[in-house]
Amino acid sequence: MITRRQLLVGGTAALAVTAMRSRAWGWSPSTTNRSAAPVASPLDEILGESRAIRALRDAARETLERLAGERRPPPILIAGETGIGKQLLGRAMHRAGPRSGGQFVPICVSAIPDVLLDAELFGFERGAFHGAPVAKPGLFQAAHRGTLFLQEAALLESSLRSEVVAAIERGAVRRVAGTRVEPTDVWAIATSTLPLEKDFGGGTFRDFFSPLVPVVLTVPPLRERDDDVLLLADHFLAQHGGEYGRPAKALSPDALTALREYPWPGNVRELSNVMERAVLVSETDRLEPDDLSLNHDARPWLVNSLRRKPARAGARLRRMARQTYRR
Repeated sequence: MITRRQLLVGGTAALAVTAMRSRAWGWSPSTTNRSAAPVASPLDEILGESRAIRALRDAARETLERLAGERRPPPILIAGETGIGKQLLGRAMHRAGPRSGGQFVPICVSAIPDVLLDAELFGFERGAFHGAPVAKPGLFQAAHRGTLFLQEAALLESSLRSEVVAAIERGAVRRVAGTRVEPTDVWAIATSTLPLEKDFGGGTFRDFFSPLVPVVLTVPPLRERDDDVLLLADHFLAQHGGEYGRPAKALSPDALTALREYPWPGNVRELSNVMERAVLVSETDRLEPDDLSLNHDARPWLVNSLRRKPARAGARLRRMARQTYRR
């Protein structure tokens, strides 16, 4: 059986991975025309041919193999920008990992007030709060023998973070206003959008999380994924077209250039939304750059077009605005 320290020394603490959204970010093999081969693992559902995607499929599989003999898998931190698909990577790790037979229980730390987060995670006894006539188990207990997924775990206040770390390490929780210690067995996967080397309370963010997550998976942004954006764009066109019952659409060479040059600040989520909007508003089967409604401040090809043909450009921008608000 390997220890957490061995995991760190073994080199799995700095895996560079890339993930995508399941329904609309390229995880579902049923909606893509890339391959009809059967899927052997949830990790094989990840689309892409870039170096980062190949690293994901190999490194994540190797990590899960090393954890297979553990009675309780060590926690994992998935770091990366917003919109990259960190939760779907967590789901894939759960489905492919040793806790696939249990529940996957997600909680977004930023969506719950601090005063309620304690009770949400650990549960509470009857009468703990005004208007609480019955006791309620927390999410730790709901994820017993499964996976507890903590979104934006960096937002945990220090005192609650200590309780979470203790609950994971001890395998037990105590409900709010309770006296009994109840056993829980969860695999904790956390996410954060903060850079790991960011200064955080006198140390780095990596140091802040080290007691909680010995294994770190860093998800690169879409702009660093070579030509995967074109593969995903084609996938999203087919997927959203099927969802809305629209005829198949193709991207023109200029549209492909625009997609390739755009920096994608919203990552894969933005790409999915752009393709969905194009499917809904475009009246032709061949999509041009105008049909994509990208931010013109971030694409030099449109800026140059505005300079060369101001009259036509004005009409194009008005048409883009009408298409945007038509939804």
